[in-house]
Amino acid sequence: MITQEASLGRKARRQRFTLQKVNELSGEIVTLRAQLDASEAALRARASEAAALRELFTDRLAEVESRAGALEAEVLERRLEAERLESDKQFLREELEQVKVHKELLKLDYDRLAAEIKAIKVARARNDIDAWRAVGNSTPWKRCYQRIEGFFRKDRDDTPSLGFDNLLRLPPP
Repeated sequence: MITQEASLGRKARRQRFTLQKVNELSGEIVTLRAQLDASEAALRARASEAAALRELFTDRLAEVESRAGALEAEVLERRLEAERLESDKQFLREELEQVKVHKELLKLDYDRLAAEIKAIKVARARNDIDAWRAVGNSTPWKRCYQRIEGFFRKDRDDTPSLGFDNLLRLPPP
């Protein structure tokens, strides 16, 4: 081969070398172009995947934001409900205190009325005892006469314990 090369001139060798290099580089270009096309196809696929993911994330973000807004509204509503319940609780406490005070006043009134009723019953019992003693000092005819006389008196006593029927039925003391 060296002899053939020697016969060729420098220019021809250079052209041949250039042609070989062009062929080699053309093969590399084709290979690189194929790789570039594959890379571009992968890049387009990744770009479409990225766009799909971006859209998915955007949708999910919107969904999460709407849910967060709903949760915030619910929290606000619950906070308002809690404040309302707290104010109701405070009102009921105050009302309970007023009821306790009223209950104490009613208890004092009840005790006072019970004492008055007891005093009235004691006084009535004393009056009944005095009446029985007075009745015991008179005969049954006197008692009947006094009772009949009582019908005609303006300020007669209408107490059932001194009624006409009761006086006749009771034995003398």
